[in-house]
Amino acid sequence: MRMNADGVTDGPVRRILFVEDDAIVLEPLTRLLRKKGFSVDTACNGHTGLVKVRANPVYDLIITDVVMPRMDGINFLSKIGEKRTAVLVYSAVVDISSVESLLAEKGVPLTNLVALAKPCSTEKFFDAITSLLDGRSVRSQTFPTQSAVSSITSCSHSSE
Repeated sequence: MRMNADGVTDGPVRRILFVEDDAIVLEPLTRLLRKKGFSVDTACNGHTGLVKVRANPVYDLIITDVVMPRMDGINFLSKIGEKRTAVLVYSAVVDISSVESLLAEKGVPLTNLVALAKPCSTEKFFDAITSLLDGRSVRSQTFPTQSAVSSITSCSHSSE
């Protein structure tokens, strides 16, 4: 994926599903993504995201939070199965090894998946997106807090 001099994507429009329950995070980043030329669908939790993926499985990238009401990001990613595409896990709650362990327990492949701590700079956010969409190897960024593993574990065992 290339960006032109204005920072807008060149080539075909890339489709993104952004699953985030916090409007303070979702709305400005969605506006930025659209301004950069992406087509963005949003969902306020994993359940709504799952409905959107099942109805329209043509997303180039899924961005998801981890802790959300109704269905968390771990369960969401485990349920999309063969419709899975490149994934950016964008969360401030747990450390990267916990996220990877929980995803592995649910059978979610860790390939073409990056975890990024929020908040982060828009530059780092877009670098991760560009690398994932280009199929380049990206290193997950360690989350700032090393706690809340138990809260995410309890969330990941909740029902839809």
